[in-house]
Amino acid sequence: MRFPNSSARQIFVAHLSLGLALLLAVNVDAQESKDQTTRHTLISESRERTYNVYVPTTLDRDKPAPLLLCFHGAGGSGLAEMIPFRRLAKQHGFLLVGPDGINGRWNAGCDDEIKATAGADDVGFVRDLVQEIRNDFKVDSRRIYAYGFSNGAAIGHRLAAELPDTFAAVAAVGGTLARNSRDAIVPGPAVSMLIMVGSEDSMFGTNGDLRKGTFFTATETARIWSERNECSVSVDVETPVPFTRWTNPTDNVEVELWIVQGAGHTPNMSKAFDTAEESWKFLSRER
Repeated sequence: MRFPNSSARQIFVAHLSLGLALLLAVNVDAQESKDQTTRHTLISESRERTYNVYVPTTLDRDKPAPLLLCFHGAGGSGLAEMIPFRRLAKQHGFLLVGPDGINGRWNAGCDDEIKATAGADDVGFVRDLVQEIRNDFKVDSRRIYAYGFSNGAAIGHRLAAELPDTFAAVAAVGGTLARNSRDAIVPGPAVSMLIMVGSEDSMFGTNGDLRKGTFFTATETARIWSERNECSVSVDVETPVPFTRWTNPTDNVEVELWIVQGAGHTPNMSKAFDTAEESWKFLSRER
């Protein structure tokens, strides 16, 4: 193409660059729009239950993918609980699911939770949900994980107790093991456990619990899971904050206890680290 002068050439190049930039932006937007968060229902225990699924563009649908279920705290929602993990799901290419509790609650076996959920069988719901996801996607059965905060952490402990054949690992943030859940621990494969609480958490702290004996303390919870998983080696780790790790080298199982100094009852434990990212680091190395 011939131009009458250099100015015309510069204008043409500028318009061409702008056009390419706009085309690139459109392509990026189109790619981003392929990320899907969809809402679904299923019937479990004769009840209609709801859940949300995030499918990142990086997911390779031809290969079995890791699956992470995020369990919200009391009054929360599965959709909101997924938000901190969306970036990680896209970065690492895993399926992300946020189920919803009955009336915003999970039945971890405590009297008030049984009442609030009208006695919902949430363990049965999760079993049905995992099967539903496996019907729709290729899921790596060795890499099914659960994350939960507060009431969601409590149901996470219960899932580890009652569905050890399903979950490779559970990250329980701001919530400990209910005494009823210890009584419900069934034989099966060991489940790696991350227990993370704030030192100033008045609901699930180190010196007591929310309902005067309904839940074990964080230290007691870590001891119970370490014994259940036959962990014989313990080390103290200093970064990103001090925590203790127990391991069973034979079975490649871990239990970690993070008591974050100065933190209260919050999913964002510290400015020193990203809670979601540290949870995924722990979960993703477990099989």
